[in-house]
Amino acid sequence: MKIQYQVEKNICDVDGCKEIAYGKCMRCGTDICLTHQPIVGKNYRHSATLRGGEDGYFCNACISKLISDPNEPLREIHEAYLGLDRLIKKINEINKEYDVLIKHAEESIQKLWKKTKNIREMY
Repeated sequence: MKIQYQVEKNICDVDGCKEIAYGKCMRCGTDICLTHQPIVGKNYRHSATLRGGEDGYFCNACISKLISDPNEPLREIHEAYLGLDRLIKKINEINKEYDVLIKHAEESIQKLWKKTKNIREMY
């Protein structure tokens, strides 16, 4: 059996791109495909550990307006996204430092383990 149905899709608004758009600017509503999203704007996470429905996306033109105009209605949520973004970056920096410290401690234990082999075997 064959059936015919009509499907409505959001197509990317960038460069006449024909890709299906999976994102939309929260301020202007521009539909943007996954390929163009990192080029023409920024995705913001709603959580340090999760991704989901409350993640936000703003195109670069709207980001400029949100930063420059104190009366923008979405400025407050954009600032909250920026704050979380800074915290996520800080967490990543701390984790890198932590990994270096752990590696150093583990290497020290391995060296001392080998160095003390004869002493440990006496007991």
